[in-house]
Amino acid sequence: MSLSTRCKDCNTIIYCDYNMVILNNYLWSKICDNHEDLICDECIEKRLDRKIKLTDLQLSYDNHIPCNIWWLKNKKNINVETILNLTKYT
Repeated sequence: MSLSTRCKDCNTIIYCDYNMVILNNYLWSKICDNHEDLICDECIEKRLDRKIKLTDLQLSYDNHIPCNIWWLKNKKNINVETILNLTKYT
């Protein structure tokens, strides 16, 4: 079982290995008033008025963020090895 909390917008449970993503700081500050807000992936997409893109995520080859890797794997069906290779160039 993964750690969970509730989305500020829709109150759905947010699971760190399924519907939680960490956006890059710039984008997060544009869609949130409080940097500590917790918002599920679907509500993030509603606030963005578009789908989440790889470039929206906080990713780094040297500092992987597990929830983003899990989200890409579980929601976008991207192979973990592919994710790690993609982050080499971001």
